[in-house]
Amino acid sequence: MRTRLTNAGKVASGSLYKSLEYVVEKSGDTIGIPGSRVHTTGSNKAKVEQIKSLNIGTHYDNNKDVIDQLGETSTNGVKF
Repeated sequence: MRTRLTNAGKVASGSLYKSLEYVVEKSGDTIGIPGSRVHTTGSNKAKVEQIKSLNIGTHYDNNKDVIDQLGETSTNGVKF
């Protein structure tokens, strides 16, 4: 199934994404992670690929599937 956005929909979704990005960045600041080190991805697969590409030593996640996939890499996955 494909979804087409109107111009207004594209603007609204872009604004929503920017708002989400801001919230995620500020959440990182709250727990002592600089915003420059916070990344958002669209899927678990993309998340694992991003973690691998950044050579992250330890990644904390609440998703067991992501932690399991990290077991196949040099990243230490920790479930919370």
